[in-house]
Amino acid sequence: MSFETVILADIQLEKTQQPPVGTYVFQLLPTAEVRNNKFTQVQELNLSAAIAEGDFKGRRVFWNYPDPSTVGQDGKTFAWSAQAMKKLEHVLGIDALEGESSVDYFNRAAASGNARFSAYFGPNAKKPYTPAGADEPRNELNIFTVKPAA
Repeated sequence: MSFETVILADIQLEKTQQPPVGTYVFQLLPTAEVRNNKFTQVQELNLSAAIAEGDFKGRRVFWNYPDPSTVGQDGKTFAWSAQAMKKLEHVLGIDALEGESSVDYFNRAAASGNARFSAYFGPNAKKPYTPAGADEPRNELNIFTVKPAA
């Protein structure tokens, strides 16, 4: 096959394998941003990281923290979200500056190159999500299991 006959529009990617369930070391990426969830209309802080070691090194994961001042459909606040963000700050070992927003903090921490942490990666225990056509639930980063990278 020569390059003249390769038509990228006609090529279908093979299904990529998701990283298996387990604890991984992640490198925080400078992609933090706040946006509205298109399904719930709740503002969320969206973050991403790359797996830093092993066979799946470089594979990105995404997660979010809902606005801590928002009240859910069950009447409970998302105050736990602020605590989870603070835990990640402690785990990273990079202090937030006075008056610095969470978006600015996470982007600054990620840009330092020293923002590594470990966390469990597996199906959501409360609401496992299995995409259409998949055999098993999608794995995601568990924000409550973050700890310093070894």
